[in-house]
Amino acid sequence: MFFYSIFHSRESKQLLGSLGVPCINSPASAESQCAQLVKDKVSHYSNSQDFDSLLFGSPRTIQNLSKSRKRKLHGRWTYQKIALVQINLKESLKKLNVNQFQLVDMAIFIGNDYFKGIKNIGPKHAHKFLLKHKSLERVIHEEKNAYDFSLLTPGIISKVRKIFLLPEVINRYQDIRWNYPNEQKTFLLLCEDHHLNAKRVQKNLGVFSTNFEKCQKYFDARKSNRRTVQNTLQQVIS
Repeated sequence: MFFYSIFHSRESKQLLGSLGVPCINSPASAESQCAQLVKDKVSHYSNSQDFDSLLFGSPRTIQNLSKSRKRKLHGRWTYQKIALVQINLKESLKKLNVNQFQLVDMAIFIGNDYFKGIKNIGPKHAHKFLLKHKSLERVIHEEKNAYDFSLLTPGIISKVRKIFLLPEVINRYQDIRWNYPNEQKTFLLLCEDHHLNAKRVQKNLGVFSTNFEKCQKYFDARKSNRRTVQNTLQQVIS
């Protein structure tokens, strides 16, 4: 599995490079690095279906970014329509009346990638408890007779908080820029190495290159005219 992951990671980077998409290696999780890119204003949004981006402090996150605007239901051969969702962390925290530290504490109660959560405590209860008691430790002390907090040791609490609030990330960037797509290199990678349909690949590569040029002209124009009204991605490429 380790070698499998390295192989596919290397091929993914080769494909991204041939398409002109910048790529960096995260020292830890991809979610935390994407959040840092948005914090540092290298990127406008973090694109993720998970909510970990918010726990890592991403100011702006996009979900359901899809050309088809459809998503396959897990375990079924049916699709459901999806709508683009933009999440502003600052506005969300204000609506919930919690801070970033308390948001992470809520995630510890609910469950996340690093701790499975506390049985019978969902989003509503976690939010209510944090509003009432302010901190995770205080919730444990006040609600210990109603819930089993035995797995939530001080060491676990400290570890999970550190992962989300002090993540290991790169915050100095070199040579991050979009390049013109290399159609020939991409074609060889997809068709010669992976035997994809040559006609479909060639057609879509032409569309991709055309859209790249349109986006480049659009953002070049924005640099020279800061008052330009912001358009959606669909408006740019249409």
